[in-house]
Amino acid sequence: MVLGNVAAHAVSKNDTTPTDSEEEKPKNKNSSSALSQLLMLLIAVGAIYISWTCNSKVNMGTAAKVFYAFCAWVFGIFYYPYYFIFRNNTCKLI
Repeated sequence: MVLGNVAAHAVSKNDTTPTDSEEEKPKNKNSSSALSQLLMLLIAVGAIYISWTCNSKVNMGTAAKVFYAFCAWVFGIFYYPYYFIFRNNTCKLI
């Protein structure tokens, strides 16, 4: 059996793959990760504020404002170009 010998040689006792206990433990989050999370949170909060305020100025219902605020939170980074292209003339917040 040629395949049996190949398989036996592929997994030998001299294999030096680390076990679960030998694997490197994940390190704590570094400051750049925390900074990027803070930046994304600030972007999301700003998008929610712009969405809610702009929709309040056009007398939109509360359910619709909640829905659009949620969308602005999820897609915060994409809400800013949308606002500046399509809604800036209507709302005049910034």
